[in-house]
Amino acid sequence: ETRHTSMASTEISRLVSEIDAGKLKKLLQLIEAPSPEPEYVPAKTLDESALVSGHLYLRIGVLGGRAFLGQLAEERASNVLSDFQVHVAFRSHRGSSSRAPAAVEPQFHSRITFELGELPSTRDEWAFLLDRGICATGDEVADPPPLDSAATMLHLNVTRQMAGHGSPRRELIATASLDWRHSLLHDGVFAVELIAAGPDSVLQGTGGILHLRMELQAGGDSETQIELPFTSKEIEESVDKTAKDAANRTRAFVLYARRWWAEYTNIDPLIDQRRTCLFAADEAGGHRSVCSFVSPVRAERLLHSPQDAARFVSLIPFERSYGVGVRKRHETWHNACAFLSRGAGDVEDHAVLLCSLLLGFGLDAYVVLGTIRGDRVLTAENETAKQIDDQARDHAWVVTFARTADSVGMKVSFWESLTGQRYELGSKHRSHPYVSVGCVFNDAAFFGNKQKTDRVGRCNWDLQDEHSWKRMDQKMLDALPRPGPGPHLGLQLPTITAAVEERRIEDILRSEIAKWRQDFGLKTTFDNALSFTFSTA
Repeated sequence: ETRHTSMASTEISRLVSEIDAGKLKKLLQLIEAPSPEPEYVPAKTLDESALVSGHLYLRIGVLGGRAFLGQLAEERASNVLSDFQVHVAFRSHRGSSSRAPAAVEPQFHSRITFELGELPSTRDEWAFLLDRGICATGDEVADPPPLDSAATMLHLNVTRQMAGHGSPRRELIATASLDWRHSLLHDGVFAVELIAAGPDSVLQGTGGILHLRMELQAGGDSETQIELPFTSKEIEESVDKTAKDAANRTRAFVLYARRWWAEYTNIDPLIDQRRTCLFAADEAGGHRSVCSFVSPVRAERLLHSPQDAARFVSLIPFERSYGVGVRKRHETWHNACAFLSRGAGDVEDHAVLLCSLLLGFGLDAYVVLGTIRGDRVLTAENETAKQIDDQARDHAWVVTFARTADSVGMKVSFWESLTGQRYELGSKHRSHPYVSVGCVFNDAAFFGNKQKTDRVGRCNWDLQDEHSWKRMDQKMLDALPRPGPGPHLGLQLPTITAAVEERRIEDILRSEIAKWRQDFGLKTTFDNALSFTFSTA
């Protein structure tokens, strides 16, 4: 039996060694499905035939653009054809225009419809819509929720993609946000000024104009006329009130953050060298509190567990921007809509989205800013603190806290958003790659590490310990405006059926294995029962 086993192993090794790169490449080409023209599948975007009677809708016509002057210079310098596409997000709705050939004046001619809620029937309900930007539900008219500036905002992202290219990755070139209530003031087409997304955008220095047509529509009978019970002046006052309220809250937070930072850095001179960020540059070139990027997101039925969420985020391509002729990377954080529209992002984008999804699952999750080991692996013999610091690089990941089974201790878990891997702090079986921690935060809390050491393995991870962590005032964070879609983010539905795709790949593999064995005079029989037994391995 030992002799036969040895012969079998030798035969297998010989056969495997005969598989050259060309055969492997051919097999991979067979497995890969033909790449269709990538299309953006909108989440919760409504078809005109699906409009429900008695409900109110916002219809947005994305007509075209003007003054995309940067594209003219791009066309002269390159013969590569590309397409533009406009992505629109409003609360839990996301949609996109058709793809238009890139030009100085691209033409989209697309229409997207978003639901606002039940059609108001009283003046109080109309007043609620005007004040809050969304139709009232239940007893909200009598007991209105806190003012949410994000509820009235439309988020526009313009992307560019190589025409006919098989990859779904896109380049974010411009962005804009506007209050949808402006549609009540404009009868017909109006222009939205775009902001170039990043210093390397094709529209940098030239900007661009996007022409929209927005109007309210009642579901059911398309001939129903909507009569607004307020004047243009009242609409302008309501829009200005929301903008001023957000500006005042932002100003108050900035003043508070300055005092907090001065107190924090005075604790120890070395603290200033740690990676502690209160603000980050966004895709529009502004600076926002890092907490405003995070918001609990419920994936509904699309992601069934936190592990699925980690896997989903890790599949979004990692892309780091260094800029042209610049060695230092551009640290630009994107809100969730811009990140998903772009289809790729840096490590901070991944960590923020993963944290938001884990919060949606009810976990006590935070984004961690710190450092990670470099690409060169140090052995236990030559690993010193200085060598670790020399090889470490800035990084962001997610930490979650959960009570142990005996409800006495605390289990600290690290989630790597780029790979989907999870590490348990203090585990003897699997060590984590993280070196230092500067701060942790989510949508409702921010903690700065003020311990003598910032080493991940030596820190006290009890965030409630005031001797180890300096916390920002939760009331100030709660009052902070949230420019992004927040908890209203809608995720994209799957475009393929996993079971069907798995079966297709399995059939191809079986066929190719049988052909390959036949060349050596071997007959192939697959045991379906055994295959099913090992399917969970």
